[in-house]
Amino acid sequence: MVKKVENKKPDLSSSNKLLLWALTSSLAGFLFGFDTVVISGAEKTIQSLWALTPTIHGVAMSAALWGTVIGALFGGWPTDRFGRVNTLISIGILYFVSALWSALASDPYSFMLARFIGGVGVGISTIVAPLYISEIAPADKRGRLTGLFQFNIVLGILVAFISNALLGGVGENAWRWMLGVEAIPAVIYCFLCFYLPESPRWLISKCNKISQGKRVLAQVNSKMSTLQIDELAASIVKASTAVGSKTKFCSRRLQYPILLAFLIAFFNQLSGINAILYFAPRIFEMTGLGQEAALLQSAGIGITNLLATLAGLWLIDRIGRRTLLYIGSVGYILALGTCSWAFTNEVYAIVPFCIFFFIAAHAVGQGAVIWVFIAEIFPTEHRTKGQSLGCSTHWIFAALMTLFFPLAVTTFSANYVFGFFCLMMIFQLLWVIFMVPETKGIPLEQLQKNSVSQSQTPTSRLTLKVRLFNMNKSINIVGIGEVLWDIFPNGPQFGGAPANCACAMAGLLGDKAKVTMISAVGEDALGNEAIKSLKQRNVDVAALQASPLATGTVTVSLDISGQASYQFAENCAWDNIRWSKSWNELAKEVDAICFGSLAQRSVVSRQTIQTFVAAVPSSALKVFDINLRAPFYSVETIIQSLELANVLKLNEEELPLIADMLKIKGTTENLLRQLQQQFRLNSIALTQGSKGAILIHHDQQVEVPIVPTKVVDTVGAGDSFTAALTLGLLQQKPLIEIAEFAAKVSSYVCSQSGATPQLTQSLCR
Repeated sequence: MVKKVENKKPDLSSSNKLLLWALTSSLAGFLFGFDTVVISGAEKTIQSLWALTPTIHGVAMSAALWGTVIGALFGGWPTDRFGRVNTLISIGILYFVSALWSALASDPYSFMLARFIGGVGVGISTIVAPLYISEIAPADKRGRLTGLFQFNIVLGILVAFISNALLGGVGENAWRWMLGVEAIPAVIYCFLCFYLPESPRWLISKCNKISQGKRVLAQVNSKMSTLQIDELAASIVKASTAVGSKTKFCSRRLQYPILLAFLIAFFNQLSGINAILYFAPRIFEMTGLGQEAALLQSAGIGITNLLATLAGLWLIDRIGRRTLLYIGSVGYILALGTCSWAFTNEVYAIVPFCIFFFIAAHAVGQGAVIWVFIAEIFPTEHRTKGQSLGCSTHWIFAALMTLFFPLAVTTFSANYVFGFFCLMMIFQLLWVIFMVPETKGIPLEQLQKNSVSQSQTPTSRLTLKVRLFNMNKSINIVGIGEVLWDIFPNGPQFGGAPANCACAMAGLLGDKAKVTMISAVGEDALGNEAIKSLKQRNVDVAALQASPLATGTVTVSLDISGQASYQFAENCAWDNIRWSKSWNELAKEVDAICFGSLAQRSVVSRQTIQTFVAAVPSSALKVFDINLRAPFYSVETIIQSLELANVLKLNEEELPLIADMLKIKGTTENLLRQLQQQFRLNSIALTQGSKGAILIHHDQQVEVPIVPTKVVDTVGAGDSFTAALTLGLLQQKPLIEIAEFAAKVSSYVCSQSGATPQLTQSLCR
């Protein structure tokens, strides 16, 4: 393995350095693309020159791919052992040796060996280059920068097609020039790699060189303060030393990212992309085009691929990886289906256009996403092994497709071959719909938490549902958080967001549910009245603690329209909710729990709330009803709560505050989807006052208007909405029905005084 020497690097700005380093490492993709496709201009000449049988011809053409399989299978070892940069330099040397040897080969067997060596370089490059870029890039730029690897692949493909077209007429040794010219960019690439810094995540997690890692992190994150760099480095250390991080790669803990990596690589090749690229001239000749015209059409493939890849790179950090896979899958199906139809009906004139459309769909979808996606989804400790798994799967199927494609098109009609590829892409579309998560804009360490937690959950993203709701069986619902009194100008009324929600749930369900309130009240008159109010509303108070502190109060002011503002008393009973061991059994039986952010303003109550929510089964509804009352919240508490929840409810004033905390931008719908994807939420409800509400549940979305009413006050309206939402999700009702019912309940509460009015019979289910 070649060792990197230290060189004085140019004095560039942070963004320019980052771009230069990403471009340099992604040049491995240029050599990959060039090496992969350059053979298409030489394969027929080589078959004729050495009189190769179809079988030997297939082996010769796939030799590089089998080298790629070996490189992908074992390339993770040097990447982890010697570092990302030293490995990048070494693959440049492999490309150089392969190019010269292939051009000078005197027999098919030495030619196969030379191509095999180049293939090893290709295989290792698909591991180390995307991995290196993903580890140096900030989360908001990771998609575009890692996507430069794919851009350089298609640029290499285009240059190879053009090079083949230009060199095709230089004589009987044209094929040698086609293959040998790759040595020039290989030398340039090797030289540039000596100026790359090592990956900060490799330095910190693999070598324990924390100070060196911090220096690189500071160079690529110029907007971060020293404290933020320290926190980022600490999160990398924590992720690499987390419980389970030293477990074996093939384990239940990693089954979800392993399955994702395997399937994205599997479907990538079952689209037929490599077979079509390798044998593009032959496919065009099947439609009646001459050899030279076929080579020019192949150059057209390269141009289409490049332009569509640019579009994919522009979109990948804007609309996300999953959306691009949707678009690409539909494009695959349309292009391959039409191509199959054209060969069936001998309408050959449209085949080139179908192939161009197919290439565009690939470049925007799978092409732009695959290397980015695989480099993101695995924990740092197993990222090289995960990259190796995805890449080796990709290349094994690429080799098989290339080996058998010539036999397939001679054994079966072309319409059947393209029809098979179309069928595979229908399966890919279903996979994208049902399994693929969004990774856009999420830090690698957070993605590690998401992928591992998903592996430990026995069901997939789509099938992660609450336990079936049996109306003949009493269910267990818990509200945990503040119990207090709203002090209105005309006197006190019982309240507290989770208590309001618990009361509404008890009112809506009656004896079909056991609703328990976990909180603390003072040993005072208001505390006694709070217990009495909860009992009157059929809420169990066995978990309600008596505290030496005063029962909580909040002064409520109403404006002319009935909108409320609040002033909370501090150091109240509900600031001192203490954990009880007896709650372990209660938590195990919970079907739904509602909790908020306000009661987490104190350390004691925050620890208790988060401990209880974490103890609730993953199959239960964990409803986080955000209640941002300055200064009683922190970014850390909000993120911790979002990570515990699977349902989120917030209002239109809170959404921009949350977006600012998480550094996300976009339209209202886009922000909600980013929250859903980042925190693996099943459902989100956004209440918008007079504009109604938006509900998202998995991939569904509905928007409902408010139910007109004469507003007395708005206190408790959002809490009653949360209660109705929770009930609808428990019953697994249609989303529009849930939204309409929640709006109806909320409207009724607005028409009454106080947060917990007696609900009418028509509202109760």
